[in-house]
Amino acid sequence: LRNAGSFGQEGSITFRDAAGAAQVVSIGGSPMESYLFTIAPWGTLDIVTDGQGGLLSGPVEVTSSLAGWGQLEGAEVFDVLGSSVSVPAAALGSRHQVYVSVDATEDTGVAVSNPDADQPVTLRFILFDNEGTRRGTQLIELAPREQRAVYVTDASLFGDLLAETKSFRGTLSVISSDDRLVAVTGLIQKKSDGSLLAVPTGTRPAEP
Repeated sequence: LRNAGSFGQEGSITFRDAAGAAQVVSIGGSPMESYLFTIAPWGTLDIVTDGQGGLLSGPVEVTSSLAGWGQLEGAEVFDVLGSSVSVPAAALGSRHQVYVSVDATEDTGVAVSNPDADQPVTLRFILFDNEGTRRGTQLIELAPREQRAVYVTDASLFGDLLAETKSFRGTLSVISSDDRLVAVTGLIQKKSDGSLLAVPTGTRPAEP
């Protein structure tokens, strides 16, 4: 974490599974559900888990005593299949755009998270090709605090459509219902070794 502001902050870091349940992780030999931190103005903080337990997919939730006034920046670094992956913090918004690349060597995945502890949210996924032409639309509903990670080639998104082409480049717009705030991260995975590359997520998707 990096505090990009002139006020010190206190807060917590919680690791959650895909259903939103807090997970016990070991940090410095001590098991905990939440890691409490204090970070000085313009200061940094690094924490390392002990790497114990099974492989899970889910969000890392960072809360600050300054709430929306805080200026925390951060990234998560993890090892998967022998490769290190750095994933920057996902900004909350109601409209997101992810770069899509699908061919014989790689696939694109997207992770979406509903941070609301009480209300579900419906997400509209709109796929555009590299000419800006709309190619398809799908809806997915997330329960409160649910996170879902899925490839664009999955049957729940655009598997049938993308199976018809050997190579596809374009973008995926993710738009939430009622302008609800959600987090979105894009990942490109190489099929040869399973390595992952986090791709920037834009906040000005093409109009539906």
